[in-house]
Amino acid sequence: AVAAKADETMDATLLATRFEGPALELRTANYDIRKKDSTVNALTAIPQGDVEVVLPQQSDVWPRTVFTVLVNPKDKTVSPVALMLEQATPRDNYKVSYAMGLEAKVVLPHVASATIGAPQFLPDYKLLLLPPGQVGAAYGDILLKGPTSEFAKYFDTKNDRFVKTEGFEAKQARKAALPDKATIDFSSAPGIGESIALGTNNSGAIVAVSINQIETVTPTEAGASLNSS
Repeated sequence: AVAAKADETMDATLLATRFEGPALELRTANYDIRKKDSTVNALTAIPQGDVEVVLPQQSDVWPRTVFTVLVNPKDKTVSPVALMLEQATPRDNYKVSYAMGLEAKVVLPHVASATIGAPQFLPDYKLLLLPPGQVGAAYGDILLKGPTSEFAKYFDTKNDRFVKTEGFEAKQARKAALPDKATIDFSSAPGIGESIALGTNNSGAIVAVSINQIETVTPTEAGASLNSS
């Protein structure tokens, strides 16, 4: 309810009562942009529907984390949304630290029941293919380099819509479309907030990360006027 009201009114102060970290930063930026450009779409709404997955962190202390997936059973065109929720103390509300739109036909790994929960791995945990703290940088490298990235073998990007719209080929198309009087460079950097990784039943992990994609447009002519998107 808070997310729906904040998204409608673009109220970042209200949003901050139930959002934090990367989820708060991303939605607040979207509000700022939409206030100046009404053609920009809102971010994926938080479905007011069924909770399909609830995976709490195995812990008897705080802070503690819960991974959940929400769906809208009345509208199958609405993408499911995964949330990482964190509770700072026993008396605090859970806040959304990550809100991630999922592919419509996503198949999640098997996870423990809500009564058992899952271990939460530290960013430098080494018993996975990649430590959770390196997943964001690895994915960012794929967005910059495509299949030539040394990390491409770790990710299944065939049906990844984000790679199609923001990956290597999309970046090359943006570069080619730029006027001759400008150049564009792409880079990637860690976003705010640490990675959150909860263990799955197959000795893997569900990992939430945040990365910043940076585009730098530079004039190549003195006095050139540029209007970059």
